[in-house]
Amino acid sequence: MDRKNFGNGNESIIKTIFFLLIFSIMSVILVIIRIQYSNSIYYLFMIWNLILAWIPLGLSFAINAIIERNRPLENDIQTENKKKQNKEELRSKKIISSKFSKTPFKVIIVIILFIIWLLFFPNTLYIVTDLFHLNTSYYVEVPRWYDLILLMSFVWSGLLLGFMSLNMIHTIIHRYKGRIWGWISVALIILVSSLGIYIGRYERWNSWDVFLSPQELFVDIFTKILNPLTYPGIYGVTIVFSVFFFMSYLIYLNIRDNRVLHGGKRIEGKSK
Repeated sequence: MDRKNFGNGNESIIKTIFFLLIFSIMSVILVIIRIQYSNSIYYLFMIWNLILAWIPLGLSFAINAIIERNRPLENDIQTENKKKQNKEELRSKKIISSKFSKTPFKVIIVIILFIIWLLFFPNTLYIVTDLFHLNTSYYVEVPRWYDLILLMSFVWSGLLLGFMSLNMIHTIIHRYKGRIWGWISVALIILVSSLGIYIGRYERWNSWDVFLSPQELFVDIFTKILNPLTYPGIYGVTIVFSVFFFMSYLIYLNIRDNRVLHGGKRIEGKSK
């Protein structure tokens, strides 16, 4: 997706964010109703998990805004006068227009924001594992179907927020490094995030522990990675979740681009 299409899709993006916000609010209301009904705050932590899932989306918008501010509109090179130029001149201007002005300060800011984004992004996928809690809520007199809907609402919110955020980063990398590096980056991000799910769910580490207890965190991770026979779960969870999330992301892209509804043709336009 190029910038022209991204710009034309602003209304769609705003609508998507609006519906995600409404859906998130609905999820919070479900928790509040449950608390009132059962006098139990058991699922209150889901609200915090959802807040963490919103952070990567905000960071991806910030990264995109900084980069786009340094990139001239591609429409500017498609005026009537420039259409009369020869193909080589037009191609040259397109290449120039797509380059990110590498001001050291802005590059550093983008790198810092991306690192923070990468630390928080696993939270959007991690929320899937909160479905485990459905089996631990039986002691409260709340219908099981209600807890299922409550948990699924948070899972859907988290996944959609995550895939939307990932797609923005994917688009940026695709634009400046090409299609291959774009997909390699997506695969690596999902792989690292799946590893993060294992670390968070089973080892109980948090994103901020990278800053609070970095040495203990990395020693714990590499100890388990280097001893697969002793800790097979780290490989099982990472691989299976990676495949699941990667396939889910592909489906998300196809639905978003309306390929299913338009005979495989991407209606937004081809990426450059």
